[in-house]
Amino acid sequence: MRSLIDNYIIASASEKLGAFDDFTVLDFILAQEDKLKNEKDKPAQEAAAEAIENNIRKKIIEKQVVNPIYYEKMSAILKKLIEDRKNGIIAYKDMLDKYMELLSKTTKPKDNDIYPTEVKKSAAKRAFYDAFGEDIDAAENIWNAIAGKIMPDFRGNQVKENRIKIALKKTLKDDGLVEKAFDIFCAQDEREFFQ
Repeated sequence: MRSLIDNYIIASASEKLGAFDDFTVLDFILAQEDKLKNEKDKPAQEAAAEAIENNIRKKIIEKQVVNPIYYEKMSAILKKLIEDRKNGIIAYKDMLDKYMELLSKTTKPKDNDIYPTEVKKSAAKRAFYDAFGEDIDAAENIWNAIAGKIMPDFRGNQVKENRIKIALKKTLKDDGLVEKAFDIFCAQDEREFFQ
């Protein structure tokens, strides 16, 4: 068997197409933007578009729990782009530009111009800002209420959770809003509040 393999199967040296070190598929797509735009083969264009769409959709679904309002908007934009692509409304290069813009907004919301500087750098503040009617003061007040009462490993500890809810109640004055803010807070990385 070894003799057959050695005599009849030839493998040329591998060719490095890109460095994947710590790249996600979306990072790789961003890095290959120029190559994708110069693609002329229609089936290859469709395959690239579908791969990008699927990866953006996956990222939106992963991140939706952290900021449901923002990622619902990103999902609606993606849905519209997919419809436009399928209906031939948008040219391939223009579509890629829009995908790259959406990809950037999905993976780096802190760089999105829709957020005021007061909330831009914090995922939790952005989520509070979106969930409470794009109100900077509400986002800051909720953040401050939580930051003043949070303790490590609060999840599942009723005493620590109640301490946060009491602080939120003083700020929000409504049980429904308290639960809404607390649910958004629980989806965040708690380390952000200890910085």
